[in-house]
Amino acid sequence: MSTKPKWQFPPRNGGMDFVQDPSSAHFSDDPIPKLVREIIQNSLDARESGISDPVVVKFADTEVKRELIGASQLYKHLTACLERAKSERMPQDVRKYENARNALKIPRIRCLRITDSGTTGLSDSKWDALVVREGDVRKSNVGAPGGSYGIGKNAVFNVSDAQTVFYSSRYVNGRDGRVEKMQGKATLMAHQDPATGKDLQHIGFYRASNGDPFITTDIPDFFRLDETGTGVFIMGFNPLSSDWVDAVTSAVIENFFYAIHHKQLIVEISSGSKNVRVTHETIDQLFEARSSRKPNAYHYYRAIRGEKAVSTQEIDKVGVLDVHVVLAESAPRRTAYVNRNGMLITESK
Repeated sequence: MSTKPKWQFPPRNGGMDFVQDPSSAHFSDDPIPKLVREIIQNSLDARESGISDPVVVKFADTEVKRELIGASQLYKHLTACLERAKSERMPQDVRKYENARNALKIPRIRCLRITDSGTTGLSDSKWDALVVREGDVRKSNVGAPGGSYGIGKNAVFNVSDAQTVFYSSRYVNGRDGRVEKMQGKATLMAHQDPATGKDLQHIGFYRASNGDPFITTDIPDFFRLDETGTGVFIMGFNPLSSDWVDAVTSAVIENFFYAIHHKQLIVEISSGSKNVRVTHETIDQLFEARSSRKPNAYHYYRAIRGEKAVSTQEIDKVGVLDVHVVLAESAPRRTAYVNRNGMLITESK
């Protein structure tokens, strides 16, 4: 890299003393389904306009060399957090930072690599909203539905023992042509600087020494994308599941059956020799092959697959709704609500 990379945690300067980031803690229960919903929703929101091809999202279990993420320097910050947790008798946080340090000790660190294609990537303001701002929501699609408070992006940290995620994006703009960016982010607790002893904030960034993201040729090949889109790299990946591939597959078909059936979305999941491809052609088989944690989802899928939609009249501030109705003894007496991007929002009796 032409500009020496480093981990930068800003000084606290008497500001808020964060022990645990509440926005990421919100997603700690059942983390895989929430991760899947947030990641794929963001990808569908960023779909390239005017292109009929589906958005493709890939989840891959891989490894990254520790030197590519500044692990030695980050390890010192994790040690400072561990020392604080011990001194203030916070056993849960002691375990958390012991696990974080263990995740970074080995030469090759486990990483969940999530990439999308058929999307716009993250140009300036959208990049800032995802990586460096809290409570900011910037959608590529102006009318895109989804989260309102910008906290969903923190779901990724709940499957990271290292509490660390790297972001990469490739996009095109009229001024610069093709642009590539990469930056790391760690969400820890407020702690003392390992070098100076001064109080630091809880969020730090791995970037160029001048504070900018890494650009194009300064980005290691591991983080560079082959197509326009966005990459999320979860360091110290810990799925908290005995079979994370199956957990991701279930979450995909249960929440995005509409988008998949209408050929708006393809999801690929891989871990070693285990590979799953969720498409319009495979979703029915995938539903039938597993005992879904949300059995009603299969009935909703059958409804949109087998029954022609009836459109409502214009509803104020909502628009026109497409309604699929199934009348059968075996069908649950429930209603599912799906947004315009094809994600299940909620269901009711």
